[in-house]
Amino acid sequence: MNENIQNIFEITSVQLSPLQIMINLIVCLICTFILNFIYKSYSKTATNKLLFVKIFPIYTIAIFLIITVIQSSIALSLGLVGALSIIRFRTAIKEPEQLIYLLMCTGIGIGAAANQLEAVLIGTVIFGILSFFTNKKYNDQDKDLHSGQLFIIESKDYISPDELISKLNKIDNSDPNLISFDTNNNLNIYTISMSGKESLIIDYFKKHYPETNISFARSK
Repeated sequence: MNENIQNIFEITSVQLSPLQIMINLIVCLICTFILNFIYKSYSKTATNKLLFVKIFPIYTIAIFLIITVIQSSIALSLGLVGALSIIRFRTAIKEPEQLIYLLMCTGIGIGAAANQLEAVLIGTVIFGILSFFTNKKYNDQDKDLHSGQLFIIESKDYISPDELISKLNKIDNSDPNLISFDTNNNLNIYTISMSGKESLIIDYFKKHYPETNISFARSK
C-alpha cells in the first residue's frame, strides 16, 4: 500500500530544467506585457485603469511561481490547497472586464508554468484579436448621445474645478456641471454631471488626465 502511494507521488511529480523554467518565464512575461498593451489600448474600463494594469506582471509571475513549485510534487499541491483556504481576498473588482483580464493573467501564468507555451501564445493572440473587434463594435454601437451621466473623478493632484469644467466643455455636447468637490485622505474627488458619448468622454480623460481614476453611472 505504501509503495503504491509512493509510486503515485513519483508519477505525478514533474521536474523542469532551470533553462526551461527561464524560457517559460520569458514567454510568460512577453504575453503579460502584450496583455498589458491590449488592456490600455482597447479596454473601456474607466476605474483605476493605470493602477490596475501595473499589477499584471507581478500577478502573473506569482501564479507562474506557484504552479512551477506545486507541479513538482502532489504533496505540495495538497498543502497549497490548505494554505489558500485560510486566505480571503477583499479587494473589490468594480467592473467585469477587470475580472476577465485577471483570469487571462491567471491562464498565462498557469499555461507557461505547465510548459504549454503554444497554448499561451495562441490564446494571447486570439484574446487580443477579440478585444480589438469587441472594442470596435462598442464604438460603432455608441452612436447615440447619453444624458444624465454622473462622473466621479479621483485625483491625487489638485485640479481647479473651473479648469476641469472648462476643458470638459471642449467635448462636443458634453454640457458638464460640477455637482460637488471634496478632499478625502489627500485625494481630490470631483462629482460631475455630463452628457455625450461614453467612449469619447473616457478617451478624453485617458488623454488629458491619465493619473485620475474615473467611475460613472448612466441614468436610463
